[in-house]
Amino acid sequence: VLNSFEGFQVITGASLAESNHNGEVTVVDLNTGSTDSYAGSLDETKTKLDSLSESHRVITVGDTAADGERLTELLRDTSIAKQGRLRLIVADITGGFQLKTNHLLVLTGAELFHRSPVDEEKLAQKGSQSAA
Repeated sequence: VLNSFEGFQVITGASLAESNHNGEVTVVDLNTGSTDSYAGSLDETKTKLDSLSESHRVITVGDTAADGERLTELLRDTSIAKQGRLRLIVADITGGFQLKTNHLLVLTGAELFHRSPVDEEKLAQKGSQSAA
């Protein structure tokens, strides 16, 4: 999976700080985009993914192996999957994004399954309050 990121420029906060000794502000435009439009129905999402099949690579990210299996099952009949331009990884990220210049779309299971991220701190606080 990490090989799919080869060719992308790597920018770290440390490298920006090192290259900016004269006090100028460094601006880096990553040319990213939102994935909000992929939070519709599954049929709408499949249609949108198929419209990208000629020009984009898509990575779907499941929170768990079960999420990954479900994503694979739901999207396996799309043109983009049949062309081998759809990849699945299991990772913990809070939301998807687009890298427009590189024609890469990253979608999370949470977006496709219409789940909002859980604030673990609030969940932990709620659990400790009910235990008291």
